[in-house]
Amino acid sequence: MGDAKYIGRVGALAVALGIGIGAGMWPALAGAQTSESDSSDSTSATSATASDTSSDTASENPTKTTDTTGADASAPSETADETEDEDAPDLEVDDEEPPTDLADDESGDTIEPEPAPKNDSPLAEPEPRATKSSDDSTSVPARPSRSTVQAVDPVETTAAPAQLTRAIAVAVTSAASEPVPAPLVTSFDISAPVDVVPPSGTTAATTSAATLTSTALTWLGLTPTSTPSVPTPPVESPLMWAVLAARRLFGGQPEVAAPALAATSTSLSVADAVSPTAAPAQDVLEVGTSIQVGGSPAGVAVSDSRIYVANQATKTVSVIDRATGTISNVAVEGTPTEIVLTPDGSRVYVTLPDARKVAVIDTAADSVTATLTVGRAPTGLAVSPDGRKVYVGDIDQGVIWSIDVATNGVTALARVDTPTGLAVGPDGTVLYVASRDGENLSVLDVNTRRVLGTVQVGVAPRAVALTADGARAYITNTDDSVSVVDTTTRQVIATIPVGAVPLGVAISPDGEFVYVANGIDTVVVIETATNTAVQSVVTDGASERGDHYIAVAPDGRSVFVTDARDGVVRVLTVPAANPPGGTPTGIVWVGNVPTGGAVSPDGKWLYVVNSNNEGATAYPGTVSVIDIATNQVVATLDAGPNPQQVEFLTAPGGEYRAIVTNANGIVVFDTATHQSTGSMDLVGGAQDVVVSPDGQFVYVTNPTNDTVTVIKVAGAEVVGSYATGRSPAGIAITPDGRKLYVTNFFGTTVTAIDTVTGASKELPAEVVWGFDVAVSSDGRWAYVGDQSGQVVVIDTATDEVLARIVVPGPAIGLTAGPGGLIYVANVENDTMTIIDATNTVRATIPVGDTPWAVAVSPDGSRAYVVNSGAGSVTILDIGDSRRVEL
Repeated sequence: MGDAKYIGRVGALAVALGIGIGAGMWPALAGAQTSESDSSDSTSATSATASDTSSDTASENPTKTTDTTGADASAPSETADETEDEDAPDLEVDDEEPPTDLADDESGDTIEPEPAPKNDSPLAEPEPRATKSSDDSTSVPARPSRSTVQAVDPVETTAAPAQLTRAIAVAVTSAASEPVPAPLVTSFDISAPVDVVPPSGTTAATTSAATLTSTALTWLGLTPTSTPSVPTPPVESPLMWAVLAARRLFGGQPEVAAPALAATSTSLSVADAVSPTAAPAQDVLEVGTSIQVGGSPAGVAVSDSRIYVANQATKTVSVIDRATGTISNVAVEGTPTEIVLTPDGSRVYVTLPDARKVAVIDTAADSVTATLTVGRAPTGLAVSPDGRKVYVGDIDQGVIWSIDVATNGVTALARVDTPTGLAVGPDGTVLYVASRDGENLSVLDVNTRRVLGTVQVGVAPRAVALTADGARAYITNTDDSVSVVDTTTRQVIATIPVGAVPLGVAISPDGEFVYVANGIDTVVVIETATNTAVQSVVTDGASERGDHYIAVAPDGRSVFVTDARDGVVRVLTVPAANPPGGTPTGIVWVGNVPTGGAVSPDGKWLYVVNSNNEGATAYPGTVSVIDIATNQVVATLDAGPNPQQVEFLTAPGGEYRAIVTNANGIVVFDTATHQSTGSMDLVGGAQDVVVSPDGQFVYVTNPTNDTVTVIKVAGAEVVGSYATGRSPAGIAITPDGRKLYVTNFFGTTVTAIDTVTGASKELPAEVVWGFDVAVSSDGRWAYVGDQSGQVVVIDTATDEVLARIVVPGPAIGLTAGPGGLIYVANVENDTMTIIDATNTVRATIPVGDTPWAVAVSPDGSRAYVVNSGAGSVTILDIGDSRRVEL
């Protein structure tokens, strides 16, 4: 592709962002805004509330929300460090009696979650579905002429009833306004009033109170209204062409390799111990090598480079180098049993129940740095996601203890009867505890130190594993079963037979499989989508009874099982059959200069946004609606000036809505009728859009205002905005809804926003004109594409750059698919690259002219590449890619 054509296309990108260089960048906004627009260094979020809401009222009546566990709590939530009682009983290490003032779970029954309030927003009656083409042919049609594409009549927008008209006045509050709770996007109370607040220690930028009269959406009870006060972003920025042309001066692309992977063991055949409930498409696990360690190995923990094994008989912890296979041993003061690794890999904590202690090992020096007295019989262990706290269950005293990682201070937290297995929720505020004698799962708030409720499970539960999003807990029971608990409703949703005496349980990094280690040398694989056993693997042909613990490598490709009777660690590998690739199977011609696309959640419709840009001029754009069953365009919709991206939202009634960004704001379509249900103008225009996982909030990047607008779905109102770097473009959200990542086109940073606290920060990612971002399906990594031909990988737990992956051209469009796959549109190379969860490039596939975006089917079997230069969509069969991450 020639240089002139590429510069022309990214010149259209400048039009999309509405930005240029120099003092005259925003001619259309002259006089419309009075505050300084450059907020690239700001970390505050501007709170916007209804004009008739006073700060006094907000402070006297704090907003009440429902957290994901179903228990009520006042927002905003505080961390365990901030709310731990100052008068919490200090542990007397020589006192054998348990503390007497701890909260326990004997005062009440299981707490049932409050039902979410009913959403009373009126919904429009669905219009008849648009008539499909009578041509059911599956052959690839001939490319229509450009004039033919432009001549397609858009579907007429249906106006909402006049009685639903409502104007929402949103005033920007001053810096002196009293802060109010930030929106808790993990809450499922869609009617609770929430606002966005600046982070502690910062103030909102002082601006004039500009009233934003929002046109609204029929499905949210509103109708379009006149918006004379909302400025229109500029459609011309000719100097942008020169900026993008300067990219040529960089020379070659940086040679940055993905991180090296540890060697995997040789795969052997698998024998089934018991018949699984359902058969997978292929074996999930294969038996590999065995590693001889100390006597009677128990707990096991794994990092990218090492394996840590607690050896009970020899009172040591084996440290195994995964790359070289070398083993060293660290002596401890008692019989080690459970073992956990902090998220940063710097420390290992090991329970020594016979010594009533917990050993702390420095992984850099492989030496014990502290041995802490903890209760009478420390058993279960769990570490908080931020690595600040380690929780220990004392099965003798029935007490949960908290260890401060920074100080090694030990504090009694709460009473739970005979605690065994522990797991911490993704936000670090909830601890799940299996009670052996109580035969239940206790839900403990670590901030208030109160047991919120209990869930009855199987007989004498032993271990707990939690999915990455905290939605499901899997508990092994000594009655040869696994209980599956929905943590939101606090109900057992499945009980799965797994084999004799199960103990260890672990979940694959993508959350697709649960691995259960039985006491008879077998491992059962449970598919989480169906909660059924799909494979049973014999790990030792000469089976003996004994405890088996289990851990999964961070890359998901290896599973490690300890065998106490044989003194070894069994290595199970996950075959990488059906590596991701792609075979072009068809082409669909759409509109002029398409820039975005998305597949509806039900997999029926592909919405493709046609920006209709030519050079520096933005003409009215359209949306092409493609029936995925026939690969035919069945409707062409009017999308307003310079539309860019599309995202889907599930409406309160279960219907799907397509949200399309354009130069003015957003326009919404009902996928049942392919009719527009309304629009909303936003200050700063709209470039990209994302919806919170619970469907309560819509986040939109405003490229000419350096903000992200927050729209509350219930009531269709703008509740605030977050400050970003200069010219925010792409936006993505983590699966738990707690964090947003925003690319700043005119800058080298990525803005990370905490949606719960409202805090934001600029990450020094050193990207070159970053345009798009995607978060992996398991939420572990954020991927940022830039113009230099690299994809920057950010660890979402630490917000640090993990890797830089070279791709064959400027990475314009990124999309996350199932199984941890990332799809990258390489705009100048006319290819699409697939990156797997190990941050390895698995395939680069030729597509159409100037690929700009990628959409993926919900099951990951197909990818749809939007080709901006060709005005087409290339359809790729990806095949069975769901196990690639394992």
